[in-house]
Amino acid sequence: MSIIKYILLFMSFGLLLTSCSEDDEALVFEHEKNQFELQSGALLIELITPRSTLSGEAIYIVGDFNGGESAIGDDQWKLSVSPNTSYRHGIYLNPALFVDGKTLSDGYHFVASQSGAERALDCTSVSRNQNIALGDRLVGEVEKWASECEEPDPDPDPNGEWPSPEAGKIMLRLELPNYTPEDAKILLYGNVNGWNGSDESKWKSVPLSATKHYFMLDPADFAEGTSLADQFKFGLIMDGVDWWYHQSNEDGGNEDGAGYYLTETAAGQAYELQILGWRMSSELIASLPLAWPDVPAGRIMLRIQLPENTPENPKILLYGFINGWNGSDETKWATTELEPGRHYMMLNPADFVAGTSLADQFKFGLIRDGVDWWYHQDNLDGGSEDGPGHHIPDTSVGNFYELELINWRSSSEL
Repeated sequence: MSIIKYILLFMSFGLLLTSCSEDDEALVFEHEKNQFELQSGALLIELITPRSTLSGEAIYIVGDFNGGESAIGDDQWKLSVSPNTSYRHGIYLNPALFVDGKTLSDGYHFVASQSGAERALDCTSVSRNQNIALGDRLVGEVEKWASECEEPDPDPDPNGEWPSPEAGKIMLRLELPNYTPEDAKILLYGNVNGWNGSDESKWKSVPLSATKHYFMLDPADFAEGTSLADQFKFGLIMDGVDWWYHQSNEDGGNEDGAGYYLTETAAGQAYELQILGWRMSSELIASLPLAWPDVPAGRIMLRIQLPENTPENPKILLYGFINGWNGSDETKWATTELEPGRHYMMLNPADFVAGTSLADQFKFGLIRDGVDWWYHQDNLDGGSEDGPGHHIPDTSVGNFYELELINWRSSSEL
């Protein structure tokens, strides 16, 4: 083979390597790149977190070298989130702060403040023991958090809502008014307990949600000669308000309602009751938080809790991959105020950019005259740095998802 042919062959091979190298570089995602600079006097650990990690969740390194579980909640052992991707965290460790001569080789793992300790793919515990030298970097990846390994609560009811009646007991299933507070304590009063429902072990309801409670009543606890065929009512107990009897109409007036009578009941059976309104003053009704609207078919609802420093009548827009980071179309991307501090959005997935979802990063902008806008900030300092934003790994139409905005990014002057 001539020299010219060899030269052409090697040139072709070089072009092939260059092409592969460029393609490989294009396939490196942001969260796979190193995000933190090395420091000569510190050990640098960078951590890739799973998509299930909750927005704004604090992540700590825990091991024998820093006192174990006592490190959780201590800011010096908290990882910082990368400004470029919410899936990459980092921490600089000073070995001079390690206790009892321990090192990373004595074992450590990571813990998320809400999702628990890290777990392997098969949900077994994880203990790391890699060590590094000063000035070096160690990169790790969390496969899942403990919350992803929790078994769902067993639900004996085939409809996935009410539990089944217990043997020997009478079950009352209550549908409550939509303004019933989430932390409501509801007690039963009637002839069956001499109109004394103070024993909560017998007469207090079990909440399934704000609007669904149930009782498991033991007829052995009934006053002699009484049954649910005798009148009974319900009391809603709240701090600052003595109590309200159940009201069997919707006017919410201050007159006592008629109560209930179940003429025929049997142990092991369930009976459905609806409380249409609570007896209270109109002032009390007005002071209760408004109920969220229902989610229309084909929409995804975001329920948004705003920071206390949010101004009155704010204009808040969503920016993210789902709209190409352009939230200017207020018919699609503006929030609706339910009441001060509580906003919501009804998103139509048909409006999303092709191939995107709420699993991709999104943020909120607060728009004001004289100030262009502030991105939402996932910390309490209100500084000028941009926060990591939100992502919701799994969403489906017809459902709602709750978000809390901790603070707004703003200048110190603001």
